[in-house]
Amino acid sequence: MSKHLRSARPSTLIVAVLALVLALGGTATAAKLITGKQIKNSSLTGADVKGSSLTGGDIKNGSIGPADLSDAAKAAKGAKGDIGAAGAAGAAGAPGAKGDAGAKGDTGAAGADTGTALMGKISNLPNDASTVFGYPLGQSSANSTQALREFIAPNVATKARDFAVRLTDAPGAGGSRLFFVKINNAVAMPCNIPVGPSSGCESDLTVNVPARARITIQQTGGGTPDTTDAPDATDAPTETTPGGTEPDGEDGGGGEITFPLSFSQAQEQGIEVEWGDRCDTETGNVAVQWFFAPECYAPFEGDNGGDTSRGVTGDSIKVVLYQGPDDDPIISYLADAVAVEDTNAQSEQTARDMLGMFDDFYELYGRGIELETYVSTGLANDEVTARADADLVLLVQTPTGDWLCSVVRC
Repeated sequence: MSKHLRSARPSTLIVAVLALVLALGGTATAAKLITGKQIKNSSLTGADVKGSSLTGGDIKNGSIGPADLSDAAKAAKGAKGDIGAAGAAGAAGAPGAKGDAGAKGDTGAAGADTGTALMGKISNLPNDASTVFGYPLGQSSANSTQALREFIAPNVATKARDFAVRLTDAPGAGGSRLFFVKINNAVAMPCNIPVGPSSGCESDLTVNVPARARITIQQTGGGTPDTTDAPDATDAPTETTPGGTEPDGEDGGGGEITFPLSFSQAQEQGIEVEWGDRCDTETGNVAVQWFFAPECYAPFEGDNGGDTSRGVTGDSIKVVLYQGPDDDPIISYLADAVAVEDTNAQSEQTARDMLGMFDDFYELYGRGIELETYVSTGLANDEVTARADADLVLLVQTPTGDWLCSVVRC
């Protein structure tokens, strides 16, 4: 037996033994795994881990922080993600500080012109070189005292322009007429009617009128009137209007009274009149404390002629007070400038309260005033509506032909 074993090849035996040992060793390694508990903490380094051998599944979620990443990993950017949903609106912030004032804007375009025409009639202008004055509004008789013929402007600064004068008779060959608008004693807007047949003049100047300025019309100069087309003074009518005359001997001398006779006419003609308490003989105006008090007229007695004009009978003078709507913005703007806040009803009551003054102080030739009102259907600048209103007043108020005197038409 031993002889038989010795005869085997030695190299074959060695290989067989080695294979057996390796086979036994491999079996032992596979049967026993190494866990984390068998590895000492901090004993493994990056050099002990095979490159790229660890995957995301081998690492616990949330166990690696920014400090564990390399600079290259930190610098790397991923692909841009989708836009997230809009968040809820935040609370309003505190107001910011007030900003600086902006630059001044350009000047706006000039507004449209608005204005009011003042129309006056001055009677008894002298032909000599004297200086006389008259109201720029309404009717007045020339007076040598300026203070008695001054008009007070509204309580707001305005402008005056387009001053024009027309005479009944031209100055003629003996002289000329020079007119001024006088504002607070300063002459302005000269208007000259030269010697000859011309009977009018115009001024193209524009002047400032301060608030509450005193305004009057002044005439200086004179001349013999051109009587080519004018009646001779000796041809003046001597007959009286209905109602007859009163012998001047009863009044103190001088001649007959031809009605109507104003205070200035009586003085000029040398006729003495018993004016009574209703006339202020120092000014020649009716004795009422009113800036627009008119000139006195001789008291009348007799037949007044009855129905002499539209709305006029032997007993009454009918007048329609034409008013704009209470909410008219144009009238409100003009009224605010002079601090007038009356409603239509208040204005009507004021007018009715004044009727007694007219009856007592004004010469109405035996008649009384009957006042009616009509409110416009349009604004103050609507001329078409105003004319239609006037026609409507005449038609509605006079179904039997009893004409009323509307301030629009009369």
